[in-house]
Amino acid sequence: MLRILGRVCYGLSAASILLSLGTQFRMTEASAKTRFFLKKSPSSARSERQSIFFGLWAPTFAMAGKILEDMARENDMRQMHGQPSSISSNNSYDTAEQSLSSISR
Repeated sequence: MLRILGRVCYGLSAASILLSLGTQFRMTEASAKTRFFLKKSPSSARSERQSIFFGLWAPTFAMAGKILEDMARENDMRQMHGQPSSISSNNSYDTAEQSLSSISR
C-alpha cells in the first residue's frame, strides 16, 4: 500500500511540473495574442505566480514518494526477518536495548 502511495506521489510530482509548464506557456501565448490584437502588454503577474506555485509542489510530492517507498521497503525487510511490520520508528536506542536484552538472557 505504501509503495502504491509513493508511486502516486511521483505521478503528482510529474503532473505538477507539467501544470507549471502549461501555465507558463499559456501566459506567453496570451501575451503574444494580446500584444498583436490590442497593442498593449497584459498583466501576467497572476499567471506567473500560479506557474511558480504549481512548480514548487513538485519536489514536495517527490520527497513524499521517496519517504513512502523507503517505509515500504523497511516493512518488507522486517517481514523477511520475522519482525512485526509496524510503522513505528526503530532507532539506534531500540536496537541497542534489544541486543542487550538478548545477551543478558
